[in-house]
Amino acid sequence: MPATILLPEGANHIEVTYSERLTREELESSVHRGIAAAQSSGRRRFLTDCRQLVGGHSVTDLYLLANEIKANGLADEFREALLLPDNPETAGLVTFWETACGNRGLVVRVFTDRAHALDWLQSVP
Repeated sequence: MPATILLPEGANHIEVTYSERLTREELESSVHRGIAAAQSSGRRRFLTDCRQLVGGHSVTDLYLLANEIKANGLADEFREALLLPDNPETAGLVTFWETACGNRGLVVRVFTDRAHALDWLQSVP
C-alpha cells in the first residue's frame, strides 16, 4: 500500500508514510483519511515521510489538496514536517507542496532528517 496513516501511542502527531507510486486518487484518499484522523483524535501535527515516494501525481493534484486542507477548518492548528525523498523529481513535488501550503497560511516544512523533523514539529507553536 503506498500510503499508511498511524497515530503513535503517547505522541501528539499523526504519522503518514508514502511509498512507491502514489496516484491522485490514492493521495486524495490518504489526505481525507489524515483529515479524519486529525478530527477524531484532536491531533493537528503531521510527520509525513516521503523518502520512499516515487511520484504518480501532479502539482495540480497537490494545489487542489492544499486548498482543501485550508478550507476544512484545520488550517489554524495544522503543522506538517515532511521528510524529503532522494529522487529529484519527487523531491520537487514535495517542495511544491511546502510552498503551496505556505501560500495558504499552512505551516509546513521540509526536512532530510527524521529527528530534526520531530524536534521542529514539537517546538513549532
